[in-house]
Amino acid sequence: TSPVAANHGNPEGRDAKPRKFGVLFAYEAQPLCSRGVVNPMNRSLVAMLVVLAACGRDATTAPSFVLAGTPLTDRGSAAEGLFVPGWNQSRCLEARALGKWDPDGDTMDNRCEDALAAAFAPGLEVARDCNYDPGVGRQGGEYYYGVQPYQDGSNTVVRIAYLPAYYWDCGSPSQGPWPLPDICSGCFADGHDGDSEFFIVDVQFNDTTRRWVTRQVFLSVHCGTPTGQRCMWYPDPTTTFSWVDGTVRGAPVIWVAEGKHGNYSTREDCDAGGLAGSDTCDQNDRFYRFPVRFPQQNIWSRAIPQAPCVGASLWGSTRVAAGAMECFWPRHTFYGWQGLELVGSTAYSDILAQYAGW
Repeated sequence: TSPVAANHGNPEGRDAKPRKFGVLFAYEAQPLCSRGVVNPMNRSLVAMLVVLAACGRDATTAPSFVLAGTPLTDRGSAAEGLFVPGWNQSRCLEARALGKWDPDGDTMDNRCEDALAAAFAPGLEVARDCNYDPGVGRQGGEYYYGVQPYQDGSNTVVRIAYLPAYYWDCGSPSQGPWPLPDICSGCFADGHDGDSEFFIVDVQFNDTTRRWVTRQVFLSVHCGTPTGQRCMWYPDPTTTFSWVDGTVRGAPVIWVAEGKHGNYSTREDCDAGGLAGSDTCDQNDRFYRFPVRFPQQNIWSRAIPQAPCVGASLWGSTRVAAGAMECFWPRHTFYGWQGLELVGSTAYSDILAQYAGW
């Protein structure tokens, strides 16, 4: 997601590996300010504009709230989707369900929220970049999620927003053929403390098959920057995604770009992403499911948050600063529990409002 500059500097420990670039875009299509490289013909213009505008901070690349676009039908195999033991639509959402527990006031039983978040937790294909934590075998982050229902006509859809809350953005493995001074913090390939990436999985209960199925998926890819064209919804994920354990419309598999952590549906899309293909998944050799283990990972709702701001670490990580706090609902730049507050990333509060509609 787009970085937010405070004063100066980047986190230590960035991976930087040279990488060949393909042919650059034509001059007319070349963004003036991005995370990768800048057209040399535009350098002087960028230098003049940097005083007037913060690069890639508040641009919008997706509507604030998107309903499921593809009607759910029974045309698919009965094997599509997932059984979630003990939880059907009535028990999750019925106001009079026996023993219903809804402390966040969103009409959905929170135990169902946790069960669905665990069942549909995406599989992540990742590289061992500077943020990778070998102690736990995954990218370093605190891994929170939110779950809320909404109505799509006569259908009830459950939106699950997964928030990896990474400790660091390592920067792109390549600065490109024209390394530039940091005249626009975060606009190019430099990294920063905190990385507020996210992905959203919309699911619905199929009354015929008695399974929960994935309706659509949203992936964050350089959202809010000129290279954020792939920050988008996939209204029919069966055409692009592979699936955990091969279960179509179950938990999707997501390819996470090395360093910058943009999210893609395939390795090929990852390698073609970013400015002039600056994103890469060539070194992705680790796979894990988004971890859902503690009830404290559920951020509840904006009206009734479980905790507006949280310390680290649920996972006992040594990569966080003592006493550092980060916020999901209050609007606060995300610094990944580093305690540095130098160059952070977009507030999760803004992301949840703009992309999840919360």
